[in-house]
Amino acid sequence: MTSPAARKPPLWAWIAAVFVAAAILLALCNLQRTPLLASPAERSERLNLQRLRVVPAGALHVVALGTSKSLYAMDFDEAFVARLALHGRHAVFHRVTANEALFSDMEPALAAIADHPPDVLLLEDGLVLYDRNDQASLAGMLGRARKNLLTLRARLPGTPIDRMMNNNRGGEEWASATACRQSKTADALRAYAGYAGHWSTTTADQRTDYLSYLRAMRAAGTQLVLLNVPRAPSADRVVPPLLRQQAERLRAHLRDEEGFIAWSPGVMPESLYCDQVHVNRRGRAFFSAWLSKQLTDLLEHRHG
Repeated sequence: MTSPAARKPPLWAWIAAVFVAAAILLALCNLQRTPLLASPAERSERLNLQRLRVVPAGALHVVALGTSKSLYAMDFDEAFVARLALHGRHAVFHRVTANEALFSDMEPALAAIADHPPDVLLLEDGLVLYDRNDQASLAGMLGRARKNLLTLRARLPGTPIDRMMNNNRGGEEWASATACRQSKTADALRAYAGYAGHWSTTTADQRTDYLSYLRAMRAAGTQLVLLNVPRAPSADRVVPPLLRQQAERLRAHLRDEEGFIAWSPGVMPESLYCDQVHVNRRGRAFFSAWLSKQLTDLLEHRHG
């Protein structure tokens, strides 16, 4: 009869299994860098970039570029234009977003925008202020792997159109009230605090990726707006104070040295949020109303 000890896998098998699991996780974390997920044509389609070329002659063109925070905070394209109270001018607004966006997610949009520079570019400030690509921790690696797996799944035959395709066509999905309550628990806030604890501000090299495009747009006459889409007050309180201070200094640097206009609605009520960073429908109405007033003033002054 075989003893229990004899039935256990040998040590080399455990070590091999750990290495194989680590290799699989590392591959999934970097799947977006491969041709499998990095096709420029597919990314352009997912971001619905072809609409950026549809701007009538003489119209004022505004593009908003951001993450899922901007997705929920701003009305989509035509609905946002309806908020602009311009006198005697027509405007076109395009909202372009990618969830948990890295520069690699945003580069096709930046290239398309730079090819047809708009009058105004609204850039969600977190894209250039924070490095959230937390692959130094297991949680960060698992998050990136999960995103890549979902993207890969969306390409399988018979899979419904993926969420990002809908997001850039005005078909975003809103969480239920129950789901929002579950996202605002003490445990959820602690998880967010742990996540934010791994962030840092971007390095000069990381910002150069964005600034090479943004400087060209500014030279072509685009006004660059560094747009703050605030976290919920409860979430902001658990972000490390030093990180917030560093981000404020970097925001001031971008404003003073790179020609950005910096906009923020300030602290928004907790009741306007579904979770730590995404607003609910009332939050969108609040933020879109504020932003439309800011834009109206800017556009009227620009072409007044």
